[in-house]
Amino acid sequence: MKSDLRQLTVANLRGYVREFSLTFEPHKKLCIIYGENGTGKSTLCDALDLLSSEKVGSLDDRGLGTTARYLAPLGGSG
Repeated sequence: MKSDLRQLTVANLRGYVREFSLTFEPHKKLCIIYGENGTGKSTLCDALDLLSSEKVGSLDDRGLGTTARYLAPLGGSG
């Protein structure tokens, strides 16, 4: 059964302290995410990676052994 992603809501992941939602347009085959450095593009990619593979790609195998220490952003809980 195929299911299309219609909306992604991210909260308390890396730099996303507040909830952020991205709505995908139906019937579009391409979504381009662009912006200045530090605006959260990689965090959106990590959220998609987490959703599909249960891993946070850009943080995998970094830091003190596990990514769990990095999932809660500054000001978030965890």
